[in-house]
Amino acid sequence: YTGNYEYVIGGENYKTFVEAFSKLNLTPDVYTLDAGWQDRNSIFEAKAAAGGEAGLVKLREFFESHNAKLSLWVSHNGPMGTNPEYLESIGVAVGNGMSSTYRGKGFGVLMDKKLETLLTERFCQLVSASVRSAR
Repeated sequence: YTGNYEYVIGGENYKTFVEAFSKLNLTPDVYTLDAGWQDRNSIFEAKAAAGGEAGLVKLREFFESHNAKLSLWVSHNGPMGTNPEYLESIGVAVGNGMSSTYRGKGFGVLMDKKLETLLTERFCQLVSASVRSAR
């Protein structure tokens, strides 16, 4: 953790972790990438340090080669998931409003139609890419 909701990560970090589990003969069904895999100045795009979108696909394929699936942690409206300044810059409401339990300074307003649309589109892209490559 480097502060301001940011983490230093890289694709090799994740692979090392999986290989260590394999050496112990541990094969979880799923590995979940926690906070830090995503570029906070985007709508859940993979960080360049992890190889961007192509790196995310390669990482998923690596996990699958170890008989495990990949899942991604998201904070759909909190500052850990998406930089509130970025949300404001693209016209998404931030702060109090019709939202969820988690709301206020630094949180995207979940009932903001633009945020809802952006999240829906991105989550569908992520799932669609996963389904296409699994075939």
